[in-house]
Amino acid sequence: MAKMKVHELAKEVDRKSKDLIEFLKAEGYDVKVAQSSIEDAEIALVRKKFGGSGQGNTVAGESAAENAAKTGDTPKKAETAQQEKPAAKSGTGQQEKPAAKAETGQQEKSAAKTDAPKKKRIIFVSNPHNSKMGGRPSQGQNAGGGQNRGNGGRQMSNGARPVQPQNTPHKIVRPTQKPIPVTAEPYDVRQKQQQERRLEQRQQEKRQEQRQQEQRQQEEQRQQESIQDQLEQQVGSDEESIQAPPEEPEPTPEPVPELTPEEKLDEIINAMIDAMPLEDKVAGLFVVIPEAITGVGAAVQAGDGTRQALESNPVGGIIYFKQNIKSEEQLKEMLANTAQYARYPLFLAVDEEGGVVSRIGSTIGTKMDGAGDIGATGDPENAYQAGLTIGASLAGLGFNLDFAPVADLANVGGSIMAGRAYGADAATASPFVTSMMRGLEEQNVTACLKHFPGIGSTAQDPHDGRAFSERTEEQFWAEELAVFQAGIDSGANMIMVSHMAAPALTGDNEPSVFSRVLVTDILRNQMGFQGVVITDALSMSAISEYYGAEEAAIMAVLAGCDMLLMPEDYGKAYQGVLEAVRNGNIDEERINDSLRRIYRIKYADMVE
Repeated sequence: MAKMKVHELAKEVDRKSKDLIEFLKAEGYDVKVAQSSIEDAEIALVRKKFGGSGQGNTVAGESAAENAAKTGDTPKKAETAQQEKPAAKSGTGQQEKPAAKAETGQQEKSAAKTDAPKKKRIIFVSNPHNSKMGGRPSQGQNAGGGQNRGNGGRQMSNGARPVQPQNTPHKIVRPTQKPIPVTAEPYDVRQKQQQERRLEQRQQEKRQEQRQQEQRQQEEQRQQESIQDQLEQQVGSDEESIQAPPEEPEPTPEPVPELTPEEKLDEIINAMIDAMPLEDKVAGLFVVIPEAITGVGAAVQAGDGTRQALESNPVGGIIYFKQNIKSEEQLKEMLANTAQYARYPLFLAVDEEGGVVSRIGSTIGTKMDGAGDIGATGDPENAYQAGLTIGASLAGLGFNLDFAPVADLANVGGSIMAGRAYGADAATASPFVTSMMRGLEEQNVTACLKHFPGIGSTAQDPHDGRAFSERTEEQFWAEELAVFQAGIDSGANMIMVSHMAAPALTGDNEPSVFSRVLVTDILRNQMGFQGVVITDALSMSAISEYYGAEEAAIMAVLAGCDMLLMPEDYGKAYQGVLEAVRNGNIDEERINDSLRRIYRIKYADMVE
């Protein structure tokens, strides 16, 4: 009856084995089917060990003694039969565990029951050859009912034939214990083990690389020591010695040429200009009266108002008139304070020609003869002495710029420069002009030649309105321009341009101060003047009645003038030039060029 049940179970398993295997694999088991004959009816236990080696299967609950009882052998014979089984199956690639391990299997099962968590287990019987119920083992089956795969009963590689099963019928022995539960190691355990192995491998490779590097370094050091030893042993000998490669001499740096004083001055000036904001650069082009920035009626002292005014309006210079002079001490203190309050060096200027234009001589100083009287002496030395005297007086008070000497010629009837010019022709006037200029410069007072291209050739006063000259181009070059050329050749640092129109030179009736032809083409390029070009006072009627303050300032800069003297409205003129630079109508580099010329005068004593 029991045998029939087993047969039925075998048929059912055989029918559904494929489905069952696929189901088990989907459930995460590693399925291995123990194969047996239906006659032996052995029960196979499949144990899942993920990543483990192949598992040997034994009949659950069957000990070595029971095997002996079934076969009729003694325990000793049973043991011998168990030892022969592995030899008989050596050609199949699968060995059965000896019966001696049954006890070990029982111990493992007990340990698994105690320690391991409950796992799924699978017990089934399969008949892979579809043998009929009750059939005997075929030639390809071993004594235990398993198949000798690939042999088919043929002779083994060692010449022995598989052990034939006993004719004694087997009993179906039911398991006396529960099957050993199937355990499954989670995937992440194996993954972790693989990562640890890879990490250990990388560490070993790194250690190996370090050892190799140390060996190379040691070898290089030994070679160097060996070469050094050989060199030391062979020093002084006639034999060929091992020479260390000669050291290449370090290249000798090319000597840096020493800068000239002018080059040193340029470096100082460029560094200062680079650090200036645009607003300060534009302000540095203006020379104004103190009242234009302080807002007072008549400035006679320099206090907090002057300091604040110079802080917000860092102009390039301030010009003083008779109304600002009360006493020598008062003037000295005012000029000293003003220079101290300024963020940048200032031109402190005055009109001191001698004669009728004497701001200092007519108030607190010694009045000198005018240019007409000095020229009448016929001795240019008198002009030089006048320059020394005026220069010393101005420098002692704190001035550093004098808008003198006059380089005009009084060569027309009713000339507005009569008495203020040294003569009517270039040959007479030129030496007096250069002598006066030299006397002022020797006292560290900058001389400014005026009024280019020669306002003495007109009887009209620009203070009152427009002025024009009827001189031809040839006359200008032969007379008026010749005097200024003599001053340029003698080292003039500053020239003032007048508001008189000179159509023969410019081709139009615009004031000379707005003419690029006159300022840039003639004065700069043709006559070679590289100093500062300053306008005459832009507050004169010849300008203020026809041009706005901002318009006049912009036009003068575009013509080539470096400094703007006394605009009618400083605030408007300043904003006009600033906006013209910001919107690109005036190039900022054009402003920088003017500042370089200005500061070459202001900083001249720094390189002497």
